[in-house]
Amino acid sequence: MGKNERDWSLGNKVQGTAWWARVLGRNLAAGVRLVATRTGNIDGMDAAPSVNPGMVPTARTDLRAGTVVEGGLSLNLYIPQARAFRIAGEVLLPLVRDLEGPQLETDLTFVPGLQIVPVSH
Repeated sequence: MGKNERDWSLGNKVQGTAWWARVLGRNLAAGVRLVATRTGNIDGMDAAPSVNPGMVPTARTDLRAGTVVEGGLSLNLYIPQARAFRIAGEVLLPLVRDLEGPQLETDLTFVPGLQIVPVSH
């Protein structure tokens, strides 16, 4: 189960989040978040002759796992005059990064958001 047509599958991913927010004013709130992610190695390997793990370390399926802990700050702005929209933005930065092998790192994540808030009449 979970294998593709070449008989391999991505490793398991486990993620946990802790989040806290505070209202700063009538239409403004700020939050902090801590995200921990553990990713497992790939199960199986591509048998194509062009993929040689002995020559290309990034093709090694046993070097794809890792643990990353990120911290984030967010702002939420509620705009009732603009048809009850909420605009949000969050910035996440890595606090701990333990990657097993040559992998690309994420230096910054920005999460924008636009939400329509239901208005009761």
